[in-house]
Formats: sequence, structure tokens, C-alpha cells
Amino acid sequence: MLLFGAMKNDNVSSFNKKIAPSGWLRMAELPIRRTLADDLCKRGIIVSVLVGRPGSKRGVRLVSLESLNAYLMGLANEQRPKNSASSQAVESQS
Repeated sequence: MLLFGAMKNDNVSSFNKKIAPSGWLRMAELPIRRTLADDLCKRGIIVSVLVGRPGSKRGVRLVSLESLNAYLMGLANEQRPKNSASSQAVESQS
């Protein structure tokens, strides 16, 4: 699931019910700012689709929850501190 530590439990449960069937989020529902989401979509890092009538000037941009989770997990893995030699020595003594 997404990393939503700051959300209240009732918000999380209603959020999960809303997105569980489709796996797509509107841009306004993303846990990141729209400008960053637009940039990630343009670079192909997260998957998005524009839903609207053919020839229409407006539509709704949806983002794949799976691709967003993959992006966030990649960030989490990059930012995870690497074990130093001293911390490895302490772990081996336990």
C-alpha cells in the first residue's frame, strides 16, 4: 500500500475503499504535488491516462496506483541508510 503515515485511520479506510476496485487515482488524490506528478508522468516514471470524450478540451487524468507505489518504494530503497562497518559489527555480536 501507499505510505500514508500522517492520515487518520478513518481516512485511510475510506481511501482504500475508494481506490481498491480500480487501481487508479485522480491527480488531486495523489500524496505528491501535481507539478511533481506531471513531471513523473511526462518522464514515464509513473503511468497515467487522460479520460475524456474524443475531441474534448477537458478530461480527467488518472495515475496508476501500481506505478506510483513502485516509484515510492524505489525512493524508500534509495533513501534507506546503508549499513556501515560499525553497525554490522554490532549486529554480528548479537
